[in-house]
Amino acid sequence: MAEEIKNTQTAAQPQQQAQPQLQPQSQPQAKTPTIEELQAEIKHLKDAISVSNGDAAKKKREAEEWQGKYKATLDEQKRKEFEAEEALKQLKAENAEFKQRERIANYTTKLVAAGYDPATASIMAAGLPEGIKDEFFDSQKAFLENKTKEIRTQTINSQPGLPVGAPLSSADAAASQMAADRKLFGL
Repeated sequence: MAEEIKNTQTAAQPQQQAQPQLQPQSQPQAKTPTIEELQAEIKHLKDAISVSNGDAAKKKREAEEWQGKYKATLDEQKRKEFEAEEALKQLKAENAEFKQRERIANYTTKLVAAGYDPATASIMAAGLPEGIKDEFFDSQKAFLENKTKEIRTQTINSQPGLPVGAPLSSADAAASQMAADRKLFGL
């Protein structure tokens, strides 16, 4: 057993020697800056920041100028759009008025053709709604013609009749006698 211990000790020694020995290496120490050097560095950084801030302020002013110009053009565009919308509304109103005048004129013409007098036709045409078809005016004209015929028939039928066989004058009596004789003889 003693022999085994020796073998293990000799086997362990070469392993220890194979491991490198770590020794602290001397690191170069950083040079500590002096107060003057630090103040110079601070001044340099402050100058860089102020230049940067100056550039930023300049860019900010430029951006504000462009924004102002854009708003001015936007205001100009909005004003122009508003004026265009107002002009369009006015044109639409004028167009509607002209269409209404044309509609009334067309209806008046059709009512006059149906038999109404022009004054009554224009009053009626102003009261008629938009979109009336020609069939309306045709049926109105037919109604008025039928009513006129009916009135004429009633007028003729309501006239007092002549008494049968009673001539109005002597000349009529002679003409009536002569017509009866011709009928009798077949002439």
